[in-house]
Amino acid sequence: MERGIVTGYRAVIEPASVGLGMMVIIRLRTTHEHIKTCLKLFAEMPEVIEVYRLTGEDCFHLKVIVPSPADLEPIVDGIACYGSVTTAIVLRSEPPKRIGRALMKRAAASP
Repeated sequence: MERGIVTGYRAVIEPASVGLGMMVIIRLRTTHEHIKTCLKLFAEMPEVIEVYRLTGEDCFHLKVIVPSPADLEPIVDGIACYGSVTTAIVLRSEPPKRIGRALMKRAAASP
């Protein structure tokens, strides 16, 4: 861990097994003046489990987990004051790929 390659070990909780059966991707298009405020807001929202700051039309993609659609409404309303919000309900999620040897070899071979 000293070299920063392995960043930690963790337990992975199945959200539906603890009553969090709805995953949503929220896209937010805001202005530069709201970036820091939004990052602070997202950090304070336990439902927001991943935040991606982006280039392009959207400024953020958020991965949100909630028990039901009714629980999503206040989250969307709280974020919408900072700009245009688009939501997409996740129908199914495939397990994320882990970084393996083949990818590390490819990275090492890049100039």
